[in-house]
Formats: sequence, structure tokens, C-alpha cells
Amino acid sequence: MLPTIFPKYVVKFLVLCSFCFLICSTIVGCKTKSVQSYVKAADELVKANKMDEAIILYQKAIKAHPYEAVLYLNQASLFRKQKKYPMALRNYEAVRTLNPDSFWPYLGLGRIYRLQKEYTKARKILEEGLKQENLKDNGSLLVQLGRVYYEMGDGQQALEYFNRALDTNYPKMYLVYLYRGKTFEELLNNGARAKLDYESYLLSDSQNEAQIFDIKMRLERLDPDTYDF
Repeated sequence: MLPTIFPKYVVKFLVLCSFCFLICSTIVGCKTKSVQSYVKAADELVKANKMDEAIILYQKAIKAHPYEAVLYLNQASLFRKQKKYPMALRNYEAVRTLNPDSFWPYLGLGRIYRLQKEYTKARKILEEGLKQENLKDNGSLLVQLGRVYYEMGDGQQALEYFNRALDTNYPKMYLVYLYRGKTFEELLNNGARAKLDYESYLLSDSQNEAQIFDIKMRLERLDPDTYDF
């Protein structure tokens, strides 16, 4: 028998609330699953080299789920690969609005501005990302900023950011050796230090044949008595 402090109408209200909560939970679960299914289907299209179809699918997904950052992020990546930079920028900005703690929008925006040689904008957005407490030691942002300064011809600034990246858990450390080596060789006239970085690159797990060939040619120029690939 129910205590008097819980009248029947209160019990009915609690039951109704529980039922509504169950429905909402189910809807949210379906939404998450639906987003995942969109991403999976788009990935299959990308693997089949059907980029335009993948973008159309992401556009449909965004209409259905306008607050899912991953959809804008993946679509931005596809636009970037197609060199449709204005559209990629809009999508990265949407990601930054929806998920400002993520490094991906800062990296994406900075990379595109660098590719467009808009170095002031690239520096600004990457530095803004590095000011975030959880991103101040982000290797990806540090490397990208180093590349911006490298392309600007500022060897000392480029070197600073590449050195900072070496102290992070950046997963593609061979790129640090590559671009720091180029900085030493081309901007700082330090062939000995460049040689050390190029050698470190060749000892890494990089599978980029074009970069490996370029490094070997650079080593032959720097030290022809030692290297003859």
C-alpha cells in the first residue's frame, strides 16, 4: 500500500515521466546510431573514390543532425581534398562553434589558410588554438605553425615550433624531422643539423615514397662522399 505522502496523481505523474524518459533515451540512441550509419556509408563511398556522392550524403546527414560536429568535420576534409577551400572553411568554422575544445577545426583552418598562402590568418587561428588550455602542447598545431613560418622564410620561428613539437606525442614525428631539416638546410644554412634530421627521417616509419626520395637526394647533395643511393 502506497504511503499517504504519495497521492495517486503523483504516482501517475512519475510513471508518465519515466515513460517519457524512456522514449527520449530511445530517440537519442537512434540519433547516435543514425549519425554513425551516415559516417560509415560515406566512408565506403570515399573508399570507392566517390567523393561527390560522399559529400551529398554528408549534406543529407547534416540536415538531419545539424548539431553533430563530426559530420561537418568529415565534410570539411572532403572539400579540402577537392581543393574547395571556401566550403571547407565554412565547415571547419561550424566545427569550432559546436566543439571549441577540439584541435581539429584550428588545424583544418590553419592548414587551408597556409595552402592559400594566407599566412597571417593561418598564424592567427593556429596561435588561438594553442592558447586553449587543453591544446597548448598539441603537436599537430605546433607542426602546422612551424610549417607556416617555414613557408614565410622565418627559420628561427619555424625552428621554435618544430622543437616544441618534438616534446609532444605527435604521431607523425617524421614530419618534424622533414621540415626541421629543410629549415636548417634552406633557411639557417646549417647542413650538419639538416643531415641529422634527414637521417632520423629515414629511420622512421614513414612510407611516403616521394618524401623518402627527396630526403635521399638532399643527403646526397649535403654529403656526396657518404651517400650514394
